[in-house]
Amino acid sequence: LKLNPDASVTSAGAFGGGVVRSSEGKVIFAFYKEFGEVSVVHAEALALLAGLNYCQERHFTGVRAESDSDTLVRMISSGALANWPLCNVLRKIRCLLANLGATVSHVYREANMVADAMASAHLGHEVVYNGEEAMPRRIKALLRLDRLAVPYVRH
Repeated sequence: LKLNPDASVTSAGAFGGGVVRSSEGKVIFAFYKEFGEVSVVHAEALALLAGLNYCQERHFTGVRAESDSDTLVRMISSGALANWPLCNVLRKIRCLLANLGATVSHVYREANMVADAMASAHLGHEVVYNGEEAMPRRIKALLRLDRLAVPYVRH
């Protein structure tokens, strides 16, 4: 399974979202959450943590997480501490990665467009989709592009 989380930070607050797909590209679940007012890196970390928590609830192991935040991936991999409250989030992420036998790596933004769309969808306080049928049309279109290996370039 592959988890792609992402975050969106605007003047209205910080939002996160993500998608977990099978090796065939089938959506297992997708999520959206609101985080209030936090920094970009903190929001990226909270989105990853949320995705890992959902994976743990479903007893998924061996998950490969891909984040477009190189800063976050380096912070997690280095074992470095950060300022509170981000340090607690990093600690929880590292613990979940170990418990789930999961990994985290960097992926370019263009390969993370479905998660980016989930994070910026403004769907409400918290939404979880168990498959793609009920997902917003724009996100389903991005999923189709991903399955066809058609690159999406943001303009």
